[in-house]
Amino acid sequence: MSLFQRKPGSLVKFSCWVLFATVFFLIIGLSPIPSHSGPVIEVFAGSVSMMVLEEAVSSFEKSTGSRVDMIFSGSGSALAQMRLARHGDLYIPASQQFMDIALEKGVVDRSSVVRLAYLVPAIGVAAGNPKGIHGLDDLLRSDVRFVMARPDTVSIGLFAAEIFDKNGLGKEARSRVSGFTESFAQEVQLLILGTADAIIGWSVLGNWDPDKLEVIPIQPSSVPRIAYISGAVSVYSKNPVLARGFLNYLAGEKGKAIFESHGYPTDVNDIRHMVTPAVTVGGRYELLDRWR
Repeated sequence: MSLFQRKPGSLVKFSCWVLFATVFFLIIGLSPIPSHSGPVIEVFAGSVSMMVLEEAVSSFEKSTGSRVDMIFSGSGSALAQMRLARHGDLYIPASQQFMDIALEKGVVDRSSVVRLAYLVPAIGVAAGNPKGIHGLDDLLRSDVRFVMARPDTVSIGLFAAEIFDKNGLGKEARSRVSGFTESFAQEVQLLILGTADAIIGWSVLGNWDPDKLEVIPIQPSSVPRIAYISGAVSVYSKNPVLARGFLNYLAGEKGKAIFESHGYPTDVNDIRHMVTPAVTVGGRYELLDRWR
């Protein structure tokens, strides 16, 4: 049985033990704390923010007596869930493109949008780099199990597709990719479990499990765009005051300190050394048909 989907549009097929690991991993971060009896807000977020938001939520809950329930997935999937259910108080995607879509669809309050942290695409491998991967070309070798996140619903999947396309490797990469995951977190899990040899993820992945993961920078000239995590209050919010309060907390000094303690830069100047001066910050990329 495959551990991930082989086509972006099909359902992910996990073996029982990977499914158990995924559920266990998410439950730790998503389960509300029963002792909180105060007001509740619900946050839909891209999974790249998981480590940071779990810590921020704990601190915010203790200081306010409120409860913050987190739902992590791919940024596109999180937005789709909010629109379908017409609920949720905050939306925190991993890239501006999905925030732009949320604005276009009327899901979030434009006046509430704030930038929180910056992300740079990178190659992720197992610690020690056993396959000797040093660049994009190595991901296309026949002996490398290369996995991507879905380009249509996950921010890093979209960035990976763009990187391959703009470096003339799109067609070959699409034929060589072993499978697609539903989130950045699932990509990381497959690396940790040894099911994948390499991924294109965010450079912060090395902080998720430093003993098991290693980051291989992509040549700066090969990276056309970098992303930033942003947040906004949902138009469906039943408690917009508390939602905005949590968003202000994330964007304030205490929130920035939490982001930075996990290796997430909150100042774009802190990542300039990783990219070229001409790199685009944010922006959009229209996905080619071969990735759909």
